[in-house]
Amino acid sequence: MMIIDVEGFEANSPVRVILNNSTLTSYSGFQFTDMRKSFNLQKSTMYTSTKHKNCFVIQETTQNQATFCDFGMTSTSEFYNKWNYDFNLFKFQCHQKNNLVNATWANEMEGAVAKAKEQMKVDMVNKIREKEKEKEDDPVKIKKEGDITLSVLNKELDIETLLEKEELQREKEQSDELDIKVDLEKKKEDCIMKAIKERELENQFNLRKKGEAEEVNNMRNVAARQVKIRRDYLKKRLENLKRKADKKNELRKAQIMGIRMEVANRISDAYHKGNHGNCANALKDNTEWNTWCQAKFMNADQANEIQSCKSEKDRCHYCCEKEFGDLYIDDREHCIAQYCKPDDKLQINGRWIWRRDLESPDGGQPSGPTS
Repeated sequence: MMIIDVEGFEANSPVRVILNNSTLTSYSGFQFTDMRKSFNLQKSTMYTSTKHKNCFVIQETTQNQATFCDFGMTSTSEFYNKWNYDFNLFKFQCHQKNNLVNATWANEMEGAVAKAKEQMKVDMVNKIREKEKEKEDDPVKIKKEGDITLSVLNKELDIETLLEKEELQREKEQSDELDIKVDLEKKKEDCIMKAIKERELENQFNLRKKGEAEEVNNMRNVAARQVKIRRDYLKKRLENLKRKADKKNELRKAQIMGIRMEVANRISDAYHKGNHGNCANALKDNTEWNTWCQAKFMNADQANEIQSCKSEKDRCHYCCEKEFGDLYIDDREHCIAQYCKPDDKLQINGRWIWRRDLESPDGGQPSGPTS
């Protein structure tokens, strides 16, 4: 009778524990419906309880476990050692067939005793026959048959008594000798069983170590798979980050190229020095002007500038500005002065244009600069 201490049942409940090579099951009664806990032996482990001294815990999973103690909460270390030995014995070795101990010496002893008894009977019969033969050969003894027969009977009785005593003494000596041999065999059996038990414990320890090694290998394999999965995830993440960075870099490179093209165009425009005659021809009529616009903006990406050029109202100033860059201001001003009509209302002074407000109430003073 044992005590089960497990969440979900009454604490310190008396139960019966049945252990076989497959399961360990506890019952509170004699019916199958009285089962309280059952554990798969191959998937369960046994260890000492930290809460109750000399008690043990059977655990299959974190949800399926129970604490067992001796009835009355008086567990001893011997109680735990016996259950620990039986648990490992049923778990690891009950499926293996053990070699039988040779005990044929008992049958040999019984045979020897039976042969000795038969030999004693044969010796007694031979002695009686020899005495009868002596009676037949001796005529004196034949005459005194009655007395001789009586004496023979008495002697036979004495002989039988002596034989009985000898037999009893012999049996006693043989019994004592057999008792000594039995004690020796028991000592041998104890030594053999102790050696077998030590070997079984060693095998259990080796099996347990092997199971722990397999568990460690399984944990290493699981960890290796997790590391591989993590590395694959990080590799894909790095590849995505690299692709995003490449896209950003391509955009930045395109932006840099655009800036470089813009700077190059500005430098080209600033250093561009054309010909006055181009503006003279372009200003003759619309056909010449359209031809000049087509020649000036011949690139495919300058279609908008061609349209802007064709619709330009102040063609003279526009043509001179395009023919001569900012580094050739004198040539540009010469072109404007030569081909563009002057505006009497405007006074050009560098980058600013001063407009005279003729309708100003203060007598026509300049109202201020305009760009």
